[in-house]
Amino acid sequence: MRMLLTLGTLLFLLAGCQPGEREVVVTRDQFGEAWPLQVNSAKVVCSNDGESMYVRIGRKLYGLNADAEAAPPVSEVVRKIPVDPRRPDVGAWPADPAPLLEVCDPPPADVASG
Repeated sequence: MRMLLTLGTLLFLLAGCQPGEREVVVTRDQFGEAWPLQVNSAKVVCSNDGESMYVRIGRKLYGLNADAEAAPPVSEVVRKIPVDPRRPDVGAWPADPAPLLEVCDPPPADVASG
């Protein structure tokens, strides 16, 4: 049984979007100072149930929220922000990936068309 779960998890991580999922390309330019990742662009994978959310960088998925249990956490690819930009050797804290969570929210209804 454990072997099947591991194989299923591996297949999920290597696969593209599943039916009903959508991928949204996000970039550093779109988010400005709020950009949380070490890379300049990625894809946010929104699950069809609206629960699980992932970040795809290349072929690898990272879990963006607690419901994305099958993937390593996004904290592995979050950029570090220096405590003091003039002294980067002093230390850094991780950027907040929360702005990426809003990518899967449905767009607001166009009130003008109703």
